[in-house]
Amino acid sequence: MGTPLTTRIKWTFLIFQIGLCASANSQNNNGDFERVVKNIREVTQYDEKTAIELLNDLFEFKDELGMRLGKIADPKIEFYARQKIAKETIAQFFVNETVPVQISSKYRATVSTKPVKDYFDALIWLNRSKSYIKVELYFTSYMGFLEIKQIGNNRYEVGIAVWQIFKGVTDYGVEYSDATRKKIRQIVERDGGGKWLIKAKEIAVSETRSLENFLRDERNQE
Repeated sequence: MGTPLTTRIKWTFLIFQIGLCASANSQNNNGDFERVVKNIREVTQYDEKTAIELLNDLFEFKDELGMRLGKIADPKIEFYARQKIAKETIAQFFVNETVPVQISSKYRATVSTKPVKDYFDALIWLNRSKSYIKVELYFTSYMGFLEIKQIGNNRYEVGIAVWQIFKGVTDYGVEYSDATRKKIRQIVERDGGGKWLIKAKEIAVSETRSLENFLRDERNQE
């Protein structure tokens, strides 16, 4: 049975492991998608429908988490409302409040690590520590599926890759911006009701680039 057209379109930006990158208009995207589904089925022993459901849930997890990061960092949202969003996000999307999150800058080669709670606190205070009047923080439409391995009964560890965009604006214009490729390691479980439960256990930095160079390369690949 072939992959439904709607699913193929949704996964235009899917990249399966290293070296299987396909452009948005390439027919090879369908083959990449099918290889990802096959990999999930081999590890989990579930059928195609269930494997595709996991991919869709991972994609929705990525989108929702990216949206929440943007709200936590947004100085236009009331301070205590952002604190509430941060607390809810940790409870719903992370294993616990000590999950390590790596932080990088285009100006330095090293990365630093904070527990997710401290990372969210830093995002909330950005407008005061950096005098930002506007902050844009989000994940792009891209999601790469990196790996899946079984770690228990109906329990798996999954790795996905995302591109995170950051732009901080002061009264004088854009103060800082970058694009960071991050790897999110997640614990995925199949519950008794047939639903996938997903929690992040680590967010690591793969590379950080200037936003201008990232956008230029994106245009060149179209």
